[in-house]
Order: sequence, then C-alpha cells, then structure tokens
Amino acid sequence: MTTSTFTIIPITNNSFFSYTTTLDDLDVRLTFQWNSRTEHYHVDIQLRDGTYIMQGQKLTVGSYQLTTNTFNSGMKGGLILFPVNDSVVESAETRKSWASNYILSYVS
Repeated sequence: MTTSTFTIIPITNNSFFSYTTTLDDLDVRLTFQWNSRTEHYHVDIQLRDGTYIMQGQKLTVGSYQLTTNTFNSGMKGGLILFPVNDSVVESAETRKSWASNYILSYVS
C-alpha cells in the first residue's frame, strides 16, 4: 500500500510573498505572486542554489502541480489547491483572498 504525505503550505493574502521550506528532503524557496491579468496566484519554486524548478505556474483549484523539472530535481509530489469547505464559490474575489478560502498542500 502506498502512503501519501500531505504538507500544508502556509499562504497569506499578500499579493507577493516568499519563504523557504523543505519538501521531499529538498530545501526550496516558494514565491507566490497575485497576477491581476489571470486573476490567480502563481508560484515559483527554486532550489537553494537559485535554480528554478517551477516558474510562473498558475495555481488552480484541484490541479495537481507537478512538472518534469520538479520531478527531475527530486521532488516526488506536487501542489494542490482546494477550498476550505463546500460553500466557497470559485471566483477572482475568493482566489485573491485565498488564505481565508483555500488550503494549499504539497502531496507526495
């Protein structure tokens, strides 16, 4: 039986924020930025040496964010965004205040 690990990724309603964490034994910098054109938050993931393994990836509800670059770097999982409950209506307004409406998790 395969076991999945869920790591909650702390998010804020700031239009730009960044921090360092460890995912799958890799030290990574996660940078989040609100994009007013797409009306979504986008994420960059960088290794400790500054190498981007994900850049400008739009975070959408229910999408499992895993790319060849993230997998090749040693990350075995991906990011998934989901609403905190069934009453959250998907819209630009709820996405912009995502810390109150969504949970971002790394699943490996």
